[in-house]
Amino acid sequence: MTARVRVAVVGAGALGQLVGALLAHDGRTAVTIVSRRRDAVEAIGSRGVEVRRLVTGEAPLRAHPEVVLAAEAPASAYDVVLLLHKSYDTGWAVALGRSLAAADGAIVALQNGLTTAGEVEKADPRGVAGVIYQGAAYVAAGTVDHTVAGPIVVAPPPGRAARVAALLAPLRSPALPIRIDGDRDAMVWEKAVGAVSNAVAGALFLPVRAITRSQHAWEVMERARAEVLAVAEALGVRPDQERLRARFAGRPVARDNLGSTYQSLRGGRPTEIGEFAGEIEALGARLGVPTPVLSTLRLLVAAREELSGNQ
Repeated sequence: MTARVRVAVVGAGALGQLVGALLAHDGRTAVTIVSRRRDAVEAIGSRGVEVRRLVTGEAPLRAHPEVVLAAEAPASAYDVVLLLHKSYDTGWAVALGRSLAAADGAIVALQNGLTTAGEVEKADPRGVAGVIYQGAAYVAAGTVDHTVAGPIVVAPPPGRAARVAALLAPLRSPALPIRIDGDRDAMVWEKAVGAVSNAVAGALFLPVRAITRSQHAWEVMERARAEVLAVAEALGVRPDQERLRARFAGRPVARDNLGSTYQSLRGGRPTEIGEFAGEIEALGARLGVPTPVLSTLRLLVAAREELSGNQ
């Protein structure tokens, strides 16, 4: 019998719990959620993870992935490490991922932000750039709402593409599609275009789903997306315009999608606005590409953090 691929999911937030639960429910991999939060480890260890499947309307599923404190996780024990922490914790997560991954394993960066993938690629030859289009809302340790269905997309280095594809194949399922992309930079920037909705939702302090009901909010989002594309093009990156048009045609936003920035603000937690809009703003300034809408969104979200005592 072939041994199951061993998967470590770093992070026990909404997406970490969702992905860990989907993999455990599928059953073809041996999955462990790795968290530095003792309360999360205890809750998941005793009750598993309940996924309330709002996106499909199906009955909730309960799965029982393994779970371990980061400080107690075994070294070099996992074939695939999925980094699903917040982007401002990248340094910690990359160091942990390097210690967890087997010698011929893969450390896959799946966070928002433009620099996280580069940091893991630079730190370790096992590093793989990736993005995730799943959406989840954190309810509690051991409970998440599944709000958006979508793929994981990865762009491994050419010399490692076959190995990474083989490692990820057992993770793929109808609930968790996985696609290999040959254009790493376009992949990262296409996700950045989509993530603009989080910044707009945070600035307005409204869930992402609400902005589809306002022509003015939608116009703000369209202008911010145009700025993201302008910076990408100044860098020589060519996102797939047809794919982007298809993705955003008709203002598609899942009816239960809250957005990560709005969730963080509502829960009194730091946001990733600096790692997202701030990074693009800085690149635009260096390249001579103005980003006034993104800059304003960043300032508004930062002000909400400041006034609510998050910083």
